[in-house]
Amino acid sequence: MKSSMNGFVQFGWIFDKGKKYSTKAVKGQNIIFNSDHKLPLPAGARKNAALLREFKRTKIEFELVSKGLLWNSTMGRGELKLAPLLTTCELTSTIRLKNEDGDSVGELHVQCSLRRPMQTPEVINEDKFMCVLDNASEFEHAIRVASGESVPASEVETSGEADLPVSRPGKSDLAPSGQERHSVSTEGKAPAEVKQQIPEEGDALLQYLQIPLNWQALLRCTDISTNPSFDALTAEVDSCVKQIEEARAQGKQPPAKVLERKEDAERVKMVLEVAVANEKLSLEDYLALVREAISRDEEIIKGILKLVVHWEKHGMTDKVKEWKATAVALKKRLDIMRAEVKTAEENL
Repeated sequence: MKSSMNGFVQFGWIFDKGKKYSTKAVKGQNIIFNSDHKLPLPAGARKNAALLREFKRTKIEFELVSKGLLWNSTMGRGELKLAPLLTTCELTSTIRLKNEDGDSVGELHVQCSLRRPMQTPEVINEDKFMCVLDNASEFEHAIRVASGESVPASEVETSGEADLPVSRPGKSDLAPSGQERHSVSTEGKAPAEVKQQIPEEGDALLQYLQIPLNWQALLRCTDISTNPSFDALTAEVDSCVKQIEEARAQGKQPPAKVLERKEDAERVKMVLEVAVANEKLSLEDYLALVREAISRDEEIIKGILKLVVHWEKHGMTDKVKEWKATAVALKKRLDIMRAEVKTAEENL
């Protein structure tokens, strides 16, 4: 600004007619308003050709207003064209504000962001140099299987359990087909004897409750390194960063488990990025991995709920509390993955 003032910026939005958005009034010369606004879009705007044409022509007019004792006065105006947001997620611009005589009165820095472009997916070319210190053979094996490559039998035997789940639910997480299920016969037994024969946990309890999972799969169900969803991994990293910052703000060391989960999530994200960059994993194969993870988590949640009911009947409150929290965490992850698949399918 050329002179000191007490002012604010206001603007309108074409899809929210009759409403004026404005910043807080700030005094000074080189003013930083630091104001965020969420603007609504009509439902289905990205699929409506008429709305897209209107969006392409849309300009947001910003007004710099000087606040007075009796009335306010407009110092300058400037416009921002939104057409670039049809193909990109972010638009940053410096708008020159002019008064009624056409003289420049200052500049306004504006940044607009969308989750995804209005019309076409954004394509970004990036050159990255990475040094992978962790053994990624398991991930590569999973990616090769997902992309339909033939994998030698010797490699399948020695590759171990893949961190990216590529088998269909019911194969790796379900009880082996050759293993017979058994149940505890309660006929003619005293209640105390029956209770002693019902295991508290493990594969025997799963078989007794007819839950088609194995115990190790349940124990690893919240292991983020086995999840192939980029959005779920990003949410996990953000959650861990928040916990780490909160701990440090209180003068405490972040929990080791949180640091470990953050490292695991970042590592799997990096492997996914490398796989996509090297064209080892197509979008269709990636979505197939996420869908399989969704099916797997759905089956695991059903199994956990059966276990919780069983433990509640037997008064095992500690286990009930622990596994209810596990089910809630899985449900959140499940919602993220479903939303990711839905968004990807809409853009295909």
